[in-house]
Amino acid sequence: MDDEQGVPKGPLGPAQGAGRAPTAAEGVAVLGLGRFGGQVAASLLRLGHEVLGIDDDPKLVQQWSDQLTHVAQADSTDNEALRQLGVPDFGRAVVGIGTDIEASVLTVLALRAGRWGQ
Repeated sequence: MDDEQGVPKGPLGPAQGAGRAPTAAEGVAVLGLGRFGGQVAASLLRLGHEVLGIDDDPKLVQQWSDQLTHVAQADSTDNEALRQLGVPDFGRAVVGIGTDIEASVLTVLALRAGRWGQ
């Protein structure tokens, strides 16, 4: 449904990204850019979200560098690295690490220690 100016509206008001640039708080940090995380990041980007992709694999970071809003090579289990990358400023995070359950759990704990743990 559109409003009087033709701006698409969602159920809670104007659709995100309609006629303006998204803010970091509306963005999504995707930690892990493998098959699952990469597809989630690409889908979010198509939906107009600002996406910060993080992976420790330099090949994946390079692969996504020209597609995502922001991309960085970092250890997602490192609280300080996540803080320096501005992850706590993002409103949402997706942990897409499926090959290493320990890294996935430690990443969630690092996220909780950041913005979501306060």
